[in-house]
Amino acid sequence: MCVRMIPPEEVSISTTASSLPTDAPGEVTTEGTATSSETDSPSTGVPVTDTPVTDEPVTEDPTDECTECDIGAIMRDSIPDVQFEFQDTTEAGQCITNKVTCKRTDTMTCTDNKMLATTATGQVSITDSTTTTEVSATLTCANDGTVSWGTITGISKLSCQFEGCESAPACQTCNINDIAPTNPLPGTSFVSSVLTINGCRATNIRCQRDDGLTCSSVAIQGITAGGTTSLQTTENSDVSILTMGCNENGQLTYERNVGITELSCVFNQCPPPSCTSCDIRTIPLTAPPGGASLNTDEATFDGCKASIVTCQRDDGQVCTSVTVQGTTSTGVSDIGSTMGAGLASAELTCSADGKYTTGTGSEVTALSCNFNQCPPPPCTSCIADGVIFLDPPTADYEYIYNEFNVAGECIEAEITSQTTDGKVCEEIRLLLDSSSGTAEYIGSALSTSYGILPISCGGDGTYTVFSRTQVTKIVFMFVNCA
Repeated sequence: MCVRMIPPEEVSISTTASSLPTDAPGEVTTEGTATSSETDSPSTGVPVTDTPVTDEPVTEDPTDECTECDIGAIMRDSIPDVQFEFQDTTEAGQCITNKVTCKRTDTMTCTDNKMLATTATGQVSITDSTTTTEVSATLTCANDGTVSWGTITGISKLSCQFEGCESAPACQTCNINDIAPTNPLPGTSFVSSVLTINGCRATNIRCQRDDGLTCSSVAIQGITAGGTTSLQTTENSDVSILTMGCNENGQLTYERNVGITELSCVFNQCPPPSCTSCDIRTIPLTAPPGGASLNTDEATFDGCKASIVTCQRDDGQVCTSVTVQGTTSTGVSDIGSTMGAGLASAELTCSADGKYTTGTGSEVTALSCNFNQCPPPPCTSCIADGVIFLDPPTADYEYIYNEFNVAGECIEAEITSQTTDGKVCEEIRLLLDSSSGTAEYIGSALSTSYGILPISCGGDGTYTVFSRTQVTKIVFMFVNCA
């Protein structure tokens, strides 16, 4: 807010021409006052500027140099057999950070390793982590563009110190990169990883195809003083794998092959995909619910592979609908369905690029089934209570009813009728009420204490005994048991 000020008595306003500058009329006088023609307000004795009066001073935001400095450009000592590596670890929107690693390039291992920083006050240790061959520290750019480590600021130079060093055993010095294949074929790669076995270095290596092709054979070959030899060969595959060792002389070895000086990957007969190269076994199948199955049948038609995929109930259930489903790039979709049945099928065809596809040409990457509203069939509903009777109905006699079918499948059972005290009967007689008649004599078990009767549940939900259907009553008559 601007407030009109009343000038103090000792400040006067000049009105004579001789007191005004001749080259810039109307500007501030040498005494720091302004003419009355410049302002309607009384003079305050404060110089007039072009900057408008505001409540707060106008400033410009300085550039935050912590997001622009180059940690990798910091000076560092040159140390024999040691190199510096810089890894950018900056998080988005934050000040620049680098993980700096000082690493030995020879075979020496050391017990006391430090990273040192030079500041205005001298040299200090800034070590974060160490191994026997390297030391690391994470450096940060400060707001003024200088480099810091924790509370250590103004770092101008880096150095490393390795003490308690000794040469590593020869069996730890092998380097697979010295003999690795160069210029791999398009679509292939050579991959290695180092591990330690019994205190010595070992290396897992892989010659592999990365383009999905399958070869008649993939071989890893090695050159020794005796010539070129096949170290490992894998047939009908896209990869060959082996583990090489490092011996006491620092030589790479594999089994009896010593002093390997060069490796190569050999891929034999790797034809491009075609409509004969599909394999239905490579497509994942989602297991259907109990009592159902998902089956595939692969064959060749007109020179190209095809596969019939079938979702079916194995328990006799009839569903409102059964659907074969396939997963494609657009999601899960129905590729075959039936209504009012217990199964559905769909055909997949092998395309020219070796992929199983639906009728619309979409690649299928997974298969599943959907069974909708599948009530159990009547042959699973038979109930023995109220159907089986003993004559005479006393505690001296009993029956055991045992179902041995899989849950959800049509009932298969057997009834064991027997005396409870082991008495032997002259006869255990079987009588049935069925569609063929009432109290019909079927047969007998003679001179025994028990008898076994196999029964099943028919499609109408009633029992079947031998050739008799719609059995509604089963009677075991025990005769002369003693």
